[in-house]
Amino acid sequence: MKFTLKKQPKISVIGAGYVGLYAAVGFASQGYSVLTSDVDAEKAKKINQGIPPFHEPGLREKLKDCIQRGTLKCLVNLTEKAFSAIINICICSMKIENESLY
Repeated sequence: MKFTLKKQPKISVIGAGYVGLYAAVGFASQGYSVLTSDVDAEKAKKINQGIPPFHEPGLREKLKDCIQRGTLKCLVNLTEKAFSAIINICICSMKIENESLY
């Protein structure tokens, strides 16, 4: 049995770091409507201008394209539009104390 969606789901990606932003751009470049978020307001502002906060080959061009097409938006706090069918959480979960990883 083949399952077909009549409408593409909205996707939220919490965390716009190396994993989160790359995932968000990947979904958005495929035509999905994607909301991503980060706690850093300056980072969110730059992402919405098409400027990634780190270098990854090809990311800047894909990010700019997604922003221009309206398939990607970065928020400072996702709670204002947290109504998504799919939520992908991409936040750092390692705790560093005294240079030791737990």
